[in-house]
Amino acid sequence: MKKLTKSGFIPAIVILCQLYSLSFSQELPRPSYDNSLIFSFSYSLQGALPSEVEYIKSQFGNGLYAPLFLSSFINIDMNWHTNPSNAGNRIQSFKNTIDTLVQKAKSYGVGIHIIITYGLARAVTVYKSAKEEDIRNAQWFNDNNLASRSQLEETTSVMEMDWPDFHIDFNQREFLDNAGVSSPHQLPASDNVPGMSTPLSTNVNLYVFTTFSRYARKLRNHLEAKTAAAFDYLRQKQEENPGLHIIVSTPGEAEFNSYRLRGLPPIQEFFCDYSPYAVLEFRDWLKHEGLYGSGEKYEGEGYANGGSRYRGANGLANFNQDFGTHFTTWDLKYYHWSLSDPVDTNYTDFLNPDPHIIPISGYTFDGMMPASGLNYRAGGFDPPRVMLEEGEDPFWDLWQNFRETMVHHLVKDIAFIAGESGFQKDHYYTHQIPGDYLWGTNPDDPNIPPMPAIILPLPPCGQPMLTMIWVWG
Repeated sequence: MKKLTKSGFIPAIVILCQLYSLSFSQELPRPSYDNSLIFSFSYSLQGALPSEVEYIKSQFGNGLYAPLFLSSFINIDMNWHTNPSNAGNRIQSFKNTIDTLVQKAKSYGVGIHIIITYGLARAVTVYKSAKEEDIRNAQWFNDNNLASRSQLEETTSVMEMDWPDFHIDFNQREFLDNAGVSSPHQLPASDNVPGMSTPLSTNVNLYVFTTFSRYARKLRNHLEAKTAAAFDYLRQKQEENPGLHIIVSTPGEAEFNSYRLRGLPPIQEFFCDYSPYAVLEFRDWLKHEGLYGSGEKYEGEGYANGGSRYRGANGLANFNQDFGTHFTTWDLKYYHWSLSDPVDTNYTDFLNPDPHIIPISGYTFDGMMPASGLNYRAGGFDPPRVMLEEGEDPFWDLWQNFRETMVHHLVKDIAFIAGESGFQKDHYYTHQIPGDYLWGTNPDDPNIPPMPAIILPLPPCGQPMLTMIWVWG
């Protein structure tokens, strides 16, 4: 499954479900979802015009074995300060959108293809409050900053250009549109970065992705609750409309933050994710401890060559020997924390009992890598922070393996929730831009290093991209 464009009259996604070999000397089988090539065109039915839909149908058809689907990006948003245990009643906006799509698809005689985003790598305004409450919920770059200085210093003076010439990408346009902003002059002032006159809260929504780490436990509880509620509703719509095919691809484009890319240097300078949540998860993934330990939620999903060798009295020495490191403690070098820290379960009181939260007011650009104090451990565990070519350093390769694994785990976890809901599994796919043609990369260019086909650690940018299809069952 490949995403080729976000909008316009260009085919966006073609999904091959199963196309049987047809012999025209025999009677053709009855058309069904299982023997058809599903053609999905990026055109949202939410604001569809009858004339445009008819034009698309006239150009691309709606054949017996190639039915036409129209695709839409849809966010699942649920207020951060609400009880996720009742998520089914907290995602009404998502339900209303689905109802509109179902009604219009039936009216126009087309299928529905839904591309779901969650507020992690797309629609990042969804988790604005989560990141402001605790910036560990954000993706951190390898210098522990949330974005570049120029991005954080962007003020309304930068945005006073005419709106048509105001160069913003899809995420930024989506944030501004969702916020009801029709002009750059309407952008609100908000909390400032210490020492800067910057609307940091606004810029967090423009530039800062949300962490994929499973160790962001409060965030994950919220994410899983709203995802389960959404798929329960999608299954209900499938059951209520047996003649209408509803297909879903999700997560919609799950990659690490790429907003600090700089042209095409041989090695990317900035890359994610170094949130303290991700770093502690990396450590436990290696040791098969914490949530990756025996009897825990992710037992059996740790690093294949890790485990007992890196635990106990000699564990750290063994690790240093295997990977050429010189750590003196498994505590994190920066912002150490523990799974014994309390998880906030009361989302409604605006208070978080976790003693190690880092509110957005505690963020300082270029000030998040202390060399002393409570948030620094000399000799502490820390991933590599300078990108290297594959094969240069085993510790870098190990960290890159985990970064790819974090993306894989996100895709897997959401697929599992969808399967548990009873949503038709053959109507579910993952979704990603084909990473081998992003940011100037081209597998046919001899001057650009080749990349693997399934999980892609892109040399020019370092952002793992999934092009795999995850299935359950």
